[in-house]
Amino acid sequence: MAETLVFCEVPDPVAGLHEIRRVLKSDGVLVMLEHVRPTGWLGRVADAATALSAPVFGEHFNRNAEASVREAVSTS
Repeated sequence: MAETLVFCEVPDPVAGLHEIRRVLKSDGVLVMLEHVRPTGWLGRVADAATALSAPVFGEHFNRNAEASVREAVSTS
């Protein structure tokens, strides 16, 4: 089973990734499909949408999933 577009709602993505690493089998593979903050003016739109959606729904349209993965790997 695969879950996609989940980490936009996880309060602490790095902690979530640490938990995945803890429970993933040693030969397991994590494949992520996440939306990320676009560049340019669309990034500013994502920031504005997040300012409205995050407090109400916990939805973050401007996350940098790659940076979260890199941080989780470097701090584990």
